[in-house]
Amino acid sequence: MNLLSQMADHIAFLGFGRVPGKDGDGEIFYGTMPDLPDRAICVYATDAGYPGSRQGARLQILVRGKTDRDAFRTCQDLSFALSDWEGFLAGGLSRAQVDQVSGARGLGSDEKGRKLYCLNIRVLYCEYDEE
Repeated sequence: MNLLSQMADHIAFLGFGRVPGKDGDGEIFYGTMPDLPDRAICVYATDAGYPGSRQGARLQILVRGKTDRDAFRTCQDLSFALSDWEGFLAGGLSRAQVDQVSGARGLGSDEKGRKLYCLNIRVLYCEYDEE
């Protein structure tokens, strides 16, 4: 598992939705956000770093919603849930410390009029072997 997929799984574990799988659709993605659903979250790497790096990885979490209120609230709730978080990421083998770089910031609307917000985090992490 890579850090982006682990962070997506962790956001799902925190109750923000589901990561798409074999058994159905979801609304939490990593790397690429598809056009649907209208309400979605995606984790991107702005500087992925490497496990054990003192600089950590810098990630951006993009939130899309039908209304400003919905997208902003989800982004704020994510910011609160992830800020100063430390422990193992759900579904993965990484121990992480998450620091907030910037809170919920509006990015305007996409071509379909859906509202976009993002937050930026820094993740210091170490991966552990499955053995």
